[in-house]
Amino acid sequence: MTRAAKNGTDGRSDASDGTQNGSSADSNADTDTEADAGNGGDSGATGNDASGFETYTNSEHGYSLEYPADWEVSEGGPEESESVHLEGSDGSDVTVDVEESNGQTAKGFADGVISAFGDRIEVVSREEMALSSGQKGHFFEYKINSDETGAVTQTKFLYVVADGNLYQIEAGSGTGIDEETSQLLDKIMESFTMGK
Repeated sequence: MTRAAKNGTDGRSDASDGTQNGSSADSNADTDTEADAGNGGDSGATGNDASGFETYTNSEHGYSLEYPADWEVSEGGPEESESVHLEGSDGSDVTVDVEESNGQTAKGFADGVISAFGDRIEVVSREEMALSSGQKGHFFEYKINSDETGAVTQTKFLYVVADGNLYQIEAGSGTGIDEETSQLLDKIMESFTMGK
């Protein structure tokens, strides 16, 4: 797999073009997207760029990421975490969960996931990443065999720990991850930025 972040932070630095924090028509809102601001995604204002991507911003937790303008965005999650779910019509999806880190590192969380699956997991790629906002994250991609069906699923994760919180960015596709889907999911994950 080829990733822009493999050779540094090139993929991330493209996301810091001034659109990382989005724009809001309601400054009291915790989260904003271009569509929420009432612009319909076609105004060219902050939050929507010429490449067909919009910026999702979570003001409460201080992060943003870019996603294709035609994807659906939904918020919510279990009480112990707060989530945003982004989903494309082809079944590709990205979920961001925020929960307390309880003092664990990003690498520690990745190690825990890998050890929990034992010999059913094949790590495809694993690396430390520097976000354009200065924080470090831990990226890994794996394939796992299902106990019941023997089906293989492939998932990408980016863990970031900041301000006592774990930010878990999970990306996958119900239709499998081909090269084009892989590059799209990488672009979304590499756009994840911390800071207000």
